[in-house]
Amino acid sequence: MRGKPEVFAAFRKSVARQTRDFRAPESCIKAVEAAESLPFDQGLARERGLFTELMSSPESRAQRYFFIAEREAAKIPDVPADTAAKDIRKAAVIGAGTMGAAASR
Repeated sequence: MRGKPEVFAAFRKSVARQTRDFRAPESCIKAVEAAESLPFDQGLARERGLFTELMSSPESRAQRYFFIAEREAAKIPDVPADTAAKDIRKAAVIGAGTMGAAASR
């Protein structure tokens, strides 16, 4: 791969649709490029810099928040953890607000 930047360009193109709007995949590609083209110490420094950028990004903060929130939402106060889930077969929306109006259409 050394001296063949077209390999990285081709890979970027092949994953462009799947990785659109995500920073991490591009940073991974940049880290591998650095490992391939820079001396070892510089490659490690570049990888660390990319990692630090990702960790301090708004996307990273949002994903950590979502990860924790998802787990907290599963914990309902006053309900023992070993309580079995009930099989719900029917549900109703009562009211004429936003949800009630949408349900009656």
